[in-house]
Amino acid sequence: MIVLDTDVLIEIFDKKSKMGEGVLKKIVESGESVTITAVNLHEILYGFQKYAKPVIEVIQLPVLSYAKEDTSLAAELELKA
Repeated sequence: MIVLDTDVLIEIFDKKSKMGEGVLKKIVESGESVTITAVNLHEILYGFQKYAKPVIEVIQLPVLSYAKEDTSLAAELELKA
């Protein structure tokens, strides 16, 4: 399973982004399922609505729940990166 970060989503939806194009190609070639978190969905919907961009592709992605325990694990993983 691939969980997409908001920055990656922005690159993918930017039709002019070579980086986004490359990432999307790698994701498709991986054959993995793709999902986002509730936090990512909020950030993307806010940005897209603010700048009047279409949101249908984002709404179709599965969304993982984000619980209190997840925040602790996310912080630990980020510190290790």
